[in-house]
Amino acid sequence: MRKLTLIFVLFLITNLSLLTAKTFDRNDFRIYQSSNGKELSMKKLAKQLSDYDVIFFGEWHDDVLIHQLEADILPLLAKKGIFRKKKKLAISMEMFERDTQNIVNDFLAGKIGEKEFLKKSRAWPNYPTDYKKIVNFAKENNYDLIAANVPRKYAAMVNKQTPASLKNLPPNEKKYIAKNLKVLDNQYKKQFMETMAANMGRKSAMGMNKMLENIYAAQCLKDDTMAESIYEYLQKHKGTQVIHFNGDFHSESHLGTANKLSLLNPNLKIAVITPVIIKKGESLKFNPEKKDLGDFLIFAKRFPQKEEKKFKTPKMFNNISNTILKHNLNLEIIPSEKTLTGSDELTLSKEITKNDTIALLSAYNISNISMNGEKIKYQIIEKDKDYQKIVFSKNYDSNKVKIVYGGKVYFPLNGRALNQTHDGTMGIISDAKNEGIYLPGQNWYPVIGEGLADFDITIICPNEFKILTSGKETKTVGNEKTTYNWKTELSVSDISLVGNRFEVKSRMVNGVELRTYLLPDDAKLADVYLNGVEKYLKEYSQLFGDYPFSSFSVVENFFASGFGMPNYTLLTKEIVKMPFITLSPGVIAHEFCHNWWGNSVYVDYEEGNWCEALTVFSSNYYQNILNDEPDKAKDWRKKAILENNLLPAEKNFPLKDFVYQHNDDEATIGYQKGAMLFVNLYNILGKDVFFDTIKDFYKTNKGKVTNWNDIKTVFKKHYSGKLSLDKIFDFWLNSKEMAHIRFDGVKYNNNVLTFNLQKDPSMPIQIPVKVTLKNGDEITKTITLLDTKATYSIKLKNEPAKIEIDPDAFLLKKISNESMPYNLNRTLNDKPLVILPEKGDMTSRLQMVASMLARSGYEITIKLSNKVTEDDLKNNSIFVLGEYDNNSLLGKIHLPQNIKISKDAFEINGTINSSKKGSMIVSFGSTYNPEKSVSIYVWNSAKAISSFRKMFHYMNDSYQTFDLDKKAKGALIIGQIFPKGENELVYEFK
Repeated sequence: MRKLTLIFVLFLITNLSLLTAKTFDRNDFRIYQSSNGKELSMKKLAKQLSDYDVIFFGEWHDDVLIHQLEADILPLLAKKGIFRKKKKLAISMEMFERDTQNIVNDFLAGKIGEKEFLKKSRAWPNYPTDYKKIVNFAKENNYDLIAANVPRKYAAMVNKQTPASLKNLPPNEKKYIAKNLKVLDNQYKKQFMETMAANMGRKSAMGMNKMLENIYAAQCLKDDTMAESIYEYLQKHKGTQVIHFNGDFHSESHLGTANKLSLLNPNLKIAVITPVIIKKGESLKFNPEKKDLGDFLIFAKRFPQKEEKKFKTPKMFNNISNTILKHNLNLEIIPSEKTLTGSDELTLSKEITKNDTIALLSAYNISNISMNGEKIKYQIIEKDKDYQKIVFSKNYDSNKVKIVYGGKVYFPLNGRALNQTHDGTMGIISDAKNEGIYLPGQNWYPVIGEGLADFDITIICPNEFKILTSGKETKTVGNEKTTYNWKTELSVSDISLVGNRFEVKSRMVNGVELRTYLLPDDAKLADVYLNGVEKYLKEYSQLFGDYPFSSFSVVENFFASGFGMPNYTLLTKEIVKMPFITLSPGVIAHEFCHNWWGNSVYVDYEEGNWCEALTVFSSNYYQNILNDEPDKAKDWRKKAILENNLLPAEKNFPLKDFVYQHNDDEATIGYQKGAMLFVNLYNILGKDVFFDTIKDFYKTNKGKVTNWNDIKTVFKKHYSGKLSLDKIFDFWLNSKEMAHIRFDGVKYNNNVLTFNLQKDPSMPIQIPVKVTLKNGDEITKTITLLDTKATYSIKLKNEPAKIEIDPDAFLLKKISNESMPYNLNRTLNDKPLVILPEKGDMTSRLQMVASMLARSGYEITIKLSNKVTEDDLKNNSIFVLGEYDNNSLLGKIHLPQNIKISKDAFEINGTINSSKKGSMIVSFGSTYNPEKSVSIYVWNSAKAISSFRKMFHYMNDSYQTFDLDKKAKGALIIGQIFPKGENELVYEFK
């Protein structure tokens, strides 16, 4: 729904910008001094304000007139003489947050441009029309601008948890929030609660006291932080007058932020300007009943006027949007007609208003919208090829609405890049061969807002189709049709539905029903998958806590997918046929773990996606430990380190900014780097304490939305060592860097081994060390490095043969070029020259492969082999594609000794592959330039090229061969990496 929200915001901004050209006069607004009811001009208002230390200008955040008045008052306040007197002027704004102050300063000083400023300052969507002129005024007149507000993530933390959660923040984050949070039980709270109840609907607000208390505490955090920002500025800039712009509720009646500033310094003279809504046809004359709202009142009509009735409550509450609490869906699916028809009765979080916008696929026709059995009026305000948006004609006193809709749903699959594993579609209903039913979340039912909802789903479908979605299932089988019902066991953000001519098999294990939904050709694999999932159920329930749902199903899809839904996973047909892959670490195990991480403990995506990191650690990595295969676990760690070292600088970003895997570069950060954080924590805490912590995190947060700070909090609760977990989490989450460890000064004297370690950047770290003695004995130690460097000594009984730092690759660390392996990943990330054959009928097809590389985000240059120069080979990493006899370059490149390429065959490590469906990708160092690499893709006939996509997913191996003539299990052969140099963290004694 974010896409639709953005479109609406842009639509609103566009229309508001048209209105800013209007000239406002006394028929639109009038300004009064509250103490005497005297009408003031703008100039007279500025004169009255000149005696105050701080001015609070309350606004309606989207009102054109009020924003114009804000801009108009600034040059009057700044004018020297009568209006300015002795004080300087500074501007303070709710619309910018404390942690962006340096960005604001850099923009005002001309150090960065507006584009970078807008991106990094998290400017509000209506900045161009409403706040740009204020910021530009400060910039042009060299005035300070205070980014006063608390970063929204901390207000969200209080909202979702409690104010006590702020205590766990590290010092470098606490500086962005008020030192003292004062949650006062006063008139402000009373007005807040009353307005919230009216805004949410009193029926909906019942039983929500705790949530409202947290929302009020979050509001107080904003007030306290803005007040403190102004207070601290005035402490450093004596004699300065500050004008602060905020939503009117923050300062109305000298409450909120204005009150909090008075508590910090009672001697400040504070003025409050408050706008008062005057409806169409009402008088703009002064109303004495409103005098307590502020020192100066702006009686004003709302602009644009057509939106007039929209603003019954203070604008600060408009961001608490209506959301769906429950869907009650009753539908029928007819695959032969590709249709879905039926209804959805929505239960919303508050009464329905004309503000609410419901989105629905454009493929559906709406036949009726009703409330309490009676039709209601609505409009379709926007409709494109994907979605239509429904709005209502007026406000209603009910929070339930029923929408009857239906239509044909058949959206072709989207193409996917080489570095993407899944196809996509807006939805498919079909009974055709090699198709079926796939309806992704939010695309087959009405949607409003974002949040968690319960689903009660009834669907009728022909008996030949078996349907599945998330929830506890009951069904009734008739002569021709089956009626299914699912009720979700936990609230979900969205829900998908799949169906096909499945054969279903199940078994009960520890009270959980395990099922397979496989197509007839693969139904024989049911027991293999049930055995595998039974193993996962027992293992992960022991590690995490009881499995969250009553069932888990392995479901076969008709196109490339790999998704973990609550209580089932959806796998592509190709991979289902290869259980040796799907039951290896990181496939079904990964999706199974998502039932805990993401599907029952939810993710606050605005604060970063932690669940992929924990899921990858639990399945892709730790499953190797559970299988008692430590070498494979080590291999996983090594590859994670390598992938992070191969990541181009321009594609790197902090872990906390990872939201979703759109490509391999993002997966490297969110999956591999994130999982290595948990490897680090596992090593610090030890197995038992680590999984006690994980169990506590699950038990405490099941059914809740959580973030990285919640994870840090629970780890700090269970950890009693001397390392600072605050510093560790801060480094891993907020830095793009990896530890750079250097090792020198090794000495052995009088049975004592002494050595120096240096590390950048500064963060606490535990470093594994292994000493091998000349008699073959080994000594392993874990040393702690708190600063950037230290000297260590180890007493030995025999002479040392060598000392190794991190020999088993537990540390995510920088690796020098000399120790980096060669692989396709390294070549493609070096912006290579892609060299195609100069002859043969494959050139056009290979150009398509090259184009796929470009569409996948790789920066490449394409040349035919007969056009390649000596300089090309010296200055570029290269990726050569072709058969031996149609790409002349293949005969010129110096291959490693264990690699041979000839006509109709290739050889690696003494094994010859001459299959007509055989192909190979191999990577090694360039003899033309030691800083560059070479990758070669060869095949024995055109029939083998279809395996390229499969091989592409093994980019971190030095070679991959694929033979389509062999059975799936033996088709792919991947080789060990080829290190160019020795590990720089090893010292051998002579």
